Amino acid sequence: SNEAIKYISEVSTWALFDCVEQEVYTSGFSTWLYYKLPDEWWIFWVFPLVGFAGIDFDEAKERIDKVIKYLRVSSESQQDKSGKDRQQNPIPNEIEKLDVEEIVTIADDWESARTMLRENIEEILNIVSDDEDSTYCLMLEDVDRLSRADPFEACVFFWIAKEHGLIFYFDDMGYFDFSDPGQQLAAFFGLYQSRKEVLKIWERTSSGQKDVKEDGGLPGPAPYGYEKEEDSNIIHICEKEAEVIRDGVTILLDTDDAVAAVWRGLKEKYKDKEPNVPSYATFLNILRRELYTGKIRHEGEVVGECPPIVSDEEFEAIQQVVGEKSREQRDEELDHALKSVI
Repeated sequence: SNEAIKYISEVSTWALFDCVEQEVYTSGFSTWLYYKLPDEWWIFWVFPLVGFAGIDFDEAKERIDKVIKYLRVSSESQQDKSGKDRQQNPIPNEIEKLDVEEIVTIADDWESARTMLRENIEEILNIVSDDEDSTYCLMLEDVDRLSRADPFEACVFFWIAKEHGLIFYFDDMGYFDFSDPGQQLAAFFGLYQSRKEVLKIWERTSSGQKDVKEDGGLPGPAPYGYEKEEDSNIIHICEKEAEVIRDGVTILLDTDDAVAAVWRGLKEKYKDKEPNVPSYATFLNILRRELYTGKIRHEGEVVGECPPIVSDEEFEAIQQVVGEKSREQRDEELDHALKSVI
């Protein structure tokens, strides 16, 4: 297919670039192949064979009832630079050819793909799980729009999506059905590539991020419970959101309720109030994140401080409670927690 030819060309160019980058020229090319090929490069040539042996357009059109169009940018500045417009441009033509019943667009916020613990990801899973009678297709520009997380973490999302019959469309690769083992291999390779690229970016930007954290700031969007100064990375407490966190911590430590039950209680209590209660995945992440004690870490080392929302004593108690109660959850709560682990 055209996609396969395009992909092989890109891989060949990338391999040549890697040789030049590592100062491996013609005289050393065979040595480079000897060490690289058994380790990871074999998959560059296997991938086009398994990756494009899956769903063709006619099969996809016959199976797909509804489309989820997912657009993501990593920062507010990228959003302002028409990053979502660029991603959206090629997708409408493909959707028009599918002639589906419904199109759902998820593109409200900017978010980092370094983790799958994202509200938009949970929204996608909620949509497909609440409508088991329809076959959905998740449409994206490419794999790194979906995930730059650790491949094993991202694979949990792919597995859950597979269980709900979700079909994937990547504009640069085509349609995928991850119930097929060959397609799973293709997906894992895409996740591996995406992660490898972001690790290189982090390596280049690590020193800059450390400088921000030493000043009491955080790169990227402010986490729930905090807000940023205008045109600054310095974070301060958002009192309305902090109230929700403190309320949840108090209930968790004073009762025998499981985390999922506490979260549902907060959703009910604040359903007609501001602010919105975070998703279960975010709430669980808050309980486990030391940042909320006022400690800002960089690569495992405390390098900065911010205003605390919970005390050190509360944080230590929460870790014990979360561990104990997560083992006591009922089957349906464990199922929900599994979805949130992504």
